[in-house]
Amino acid sequence: MQIAKPIIFTQGVAFLHDHLVAHRDLFPSNFLSSRRNGLWIPGKSQDFLRPRYYIIDFEWAVRFSPDSDPATRTVTGPPLSWDIYRRPPPPEMLSELPYCPFKADVWQVGKSFIRIVEHIENQIPEILEILRKMSTDRAEDRSSAREAVSQLNEVIARLPPQILQSPIEQVDDYSMDEGDSLEEE
Repeated sequence: MQIAKPIIFTQGVAFLHDHLVAHRDLFPSNFLSSRRNGLWIPGKSQDFLRPRYYIIDFEWAVRFSPDSDPATRTVTGPPLSWDIYRRPPPPEMLSELPYCPFKADVWQVGKSFIRIVEHIENQIPEILEILRKMSTDRAEDRSSAREAVSQLNEVIARLPPQILQSPIEQVDDYSMDEGDSLEEE
């Protein structure tokens, strides 16, 4: 199912954040799977191994010391100068003020995956609602990655088996590069 990707990769981001690592470049081109579509169907002869999932491209990541004061776990501006940085920025990145890179990561994940699952809104609207909350403009209103994982798992746990077992039309992954917009259409 296409809804697996936001859940699996949000779990990975929560793991990074639990270890005080903010990635700062969480867009689809940095989410990889060992399988072409990232899905594994138990019992099918196509493969005997579960896919592995990877978050790559850590050159802009920051790691904070476990004994650091949470109030000091901030960054300013984009990871590179604006003339080089071409990713869609979360609103707080546009200011000169220090901001929480963990909340910016959550914004990037939410915005990235909205495009991938928005076509199933009529089947599972709660998933899109969570992703929209993750990508709200106000950083203080965003869920943490760990909270988002919990919310996504709660939605999946409530879904009836017929929804989970039914095929969902798969769309091509949306990759965001220079000049791409994350505005909802």
